[in-house]
Amino acid sequence: MVDVDTNFDRIRRGVWVGPNAAKPYVEWNDLSRVLTDLLQWARSPESREKFDEVMYDSLKLLLKAANSDVKNKVANLSKLTQRDVDTVTVTIIATANIIRLLRNSVINLPRNQFLQVKTGLLDCILDSVYFYHDVGTKCHRVKHKIPYVLTYTPLCIEVIRAALQLTSNLCVGNHAVQGAVWARLYPTMFRTLLNSIDKQVKNYVCSILFHCTAWNGSSALEEMTNEDEGKEMIRLCVGLCQPPNNLEWAQLFVEAHLCRTVHQYVRDMQER
Repeated sequence: MVDVDTNFDRIRRGVWVGPNAAKPYVEWNDLSRVLTDLLQWARSPESREKFDEVMYDSLKLLLKAANSDVKNKVANLSKLTQRDVDTVTVTIIATANIIRLLRNSVINLPRNQFLQVKTGLLDCILDSVYFYHDVGTKCHRVKHKIPYVLTYTPLCIEVIRAALQLTSNLCVGNHAVQGAVWARLYPTMFRTLLNSIDKQVKNYVCSILFHCTAWNGSSALEEMTNEDEGKEMIRLCVGLCQPPNNLEWAQLFVEAHLCRTVHQYVRDMQER
């Protein structure tokens, strides 16, 4: 049996995808098992130290390959064979685990956060949010004609959850990342995700909103408070503070927003 460190090195060297790949296609079933082992392994500080730019480049290639394979398969849902259905399922699960591995690798390690941004992984993560939202919407639209696609909906949500949680982690204290995320998601995708049926998705979105607007001079905060679409997002967040949601990050975001609003009101009154 191949140990976890060896599998880490295999991914790093591009055994599954890239110029050093052993096969012209990715064995997602095989890779998915490897990723499951690496998820737990990456929770230790010693393991996280082993991630470097080469590893993140390899994971980016895997993420792109997974999205491409799923895109090609779901282009025509009505023509999927049972084998295709199984392949797509395994590939989406592997995608979620790639993103979870990326998430685990940055815990308490700013260097790894920097490397993920440097290697362009942030763009791939945000691309995955858009892509799997589209896949989930498409599957929901044809669920009555093609019932088996309902299998994909919760899997797409798993990918979006993991991607948003990682994005939130990368936003903490990094104004450049916050600006890039805001440019990609505001206002349409933020608003769409705040209306998600999944509570965790909504909570992770609220955490991103909190990080992007929590500092003085934030242009994101100015947009939210001055534009109709931003005000609508604030209204949605206020609603998420109430039952049956009671989302923690929604409450933190709204409380911070109210504190800033009151503080600004007091300053304005003092200046009159």
